[in-house]
Amino acid sequence: MLINIKDENNKEFSFDDEKLFNISGDIIQDKKNGNAITTTASIRHRVNKVRDIKFVDANNNSIDPSVVLDEYNSGAKNISALDVDIEATHSGPNHNFCIYTEESMDKDAISFMNPFNKPMLKNHDDYSEPLGRINEAHCGPSALTDERAAIHIRTRITDKDAIPKILDGRYQTVSIGGTMGTVTCNICGKTILKDQKFNFCGHMRGEQYKGKTCYWTATDIEYNECSIVNNPADDYAQIMKVTVLTNSDDKSNDSNNNKEESDMAGNVSTADAMKKSIGELIDSILGTDNVTDSQTAAEDINETSDSAEASAEAEVEAEVTDSDNTESNEANEAEAKDAEQQSEEVNDTSDLEQQVTDLKASLEESEGKIKELEDQIETLNNEIKSAKDECDSYKEKCIALAESNKSMIVDSIIEKEIAINNLTEDKIEEKKTELMAMSTKDLSSYEVKAQDRREPASVANPTLVEDSNKDDNSNSADANTLADQAKTPEILEDFVNEIVGKLSK
Repeated sequence: MLINIKDENNKEFSFDDEKLFNISGDIIQDKKNGNAITTTASIRHRVNKVRDIKFVDANNNSIDPSVVLDEYNSGAKNISALDVDIEATHSGPNHNFCIYTEESMDKDAISFMNPFNKPMLKNHDDYSEPLGRINEAHCGPSALTDERAAIHIRTRITDKDAIPKILDGRYQTVSIGGTMGTVTCNICGKTILKDQKFNFCGHMRGEQYKGKTCYWTATDIEYNECSIVNNPADDYAQIMKVTVLTNSDDKSNDSNNNKEESDMAGNVSTADAMKKSIGELIDSILGTDNVTDSQTAAEDINETSDSAEASAEAEVEAEVTDSDNTESNEANEAEAKDAEQQSEEVNDTSDLEQQVTDLKASLEESEGKIKELEDQIETLNNEIKSAKDECDSYKEKCIALAESNKSMIVDSIIEKEIAINNLTEDKIEEKKTELMAMSTKDLSSYEVKAQDRREPASVANPTLVEDSNKDDNSNSADANTLADQAKTPEILEDFVNEIVGKLSK
């Protein structure tokens, strides 16, 4: 909905209330003449560390982008994608008269990845084909300035038109798109946006109020995209590193991924794998695929033993009845050999039974070791969690200490301002809000200057009453006259005596 508001300077503004708090990180344009707003806040900051974009291959080896581009254009190299590392946005003020805080950025960076991987666009065109998708995002120190934190993102660029433009350097600077959740004015300190409720305080960002530029401090930001732009509002929002990926790199990655998936699929729990291998070993020893457990093996052993004993008894009877028959003797000898072989098989089966028992004992021992390792893993996980909690606690303490230190510096400056410039109560709060918006480094070098004051008129001798009836000549006196007028009693007693004498007359 289009609404109209008027600020403290009686300047009228017309805007879409649904877009007022959208973040579009390129320079605000003046609607009247199409030029960028020219204020002191729009002066570009030069980075502390000049850093060229670093180009590497999939193995992180440095490469020459011009050579890669020539190979790409000639068809000698088929580039499948670029992984682009970017400092997308930074803490502190920017040219759109917004201030971002490190605490909010650290909390809100995840919105680049949640509820889905946000797109990489060109010129914040939400309806265009994305150049790629953001697949990593975190908040940390900036490599371009020591004074600000940055949200670092990694974007995989797959657009065939964008790849050569990144390699030849045409695409270098970026800006983020998103929506502010909470907004505070630096002029009056009031919260003008919270829980989607807008309460205008009378100060529009970018406007001057009594010589001070209005900034809106934005927190609870939902980041929607990152765009390639020519003129970012954040001087430090730049591409830092480009990793060139070819088809061979993709195949290698696919091979590694398939291997990992295969390993994961074949990696059943250690205990199950050991049980399976022991079962296969038993089957191979018994020479049958039907023996699946020790009970079946034992039944086969018993059957074999009974058969062997029956055969032995039959052979003994045959020897008694046919001892005179040569052919019977030969048959008996053959049967005796068979019985001996069967007896040997019984012995072998007993050995197998013992092997099964040993394997079971080995299995139980392995399961005990597995349980012990699982307990160790659980202990290590608990230690890691405890260490992380401790780190988070130290981080919170550091933040609180930094905020306390900054507040002490601001209070010290305010006390000097009160002593030197006699600040009133309303001016104290205004000055405090202004100082809190500054960086700690700037506060450390802040100098309190005395404001221009009107000096009170002085009188040469306040004890003398001027005679308005006298002409100009009577008001001027020579050195002797001034000396006479300046005479005063040297001591209190003389002064008292002089007064008493006059009263007596």
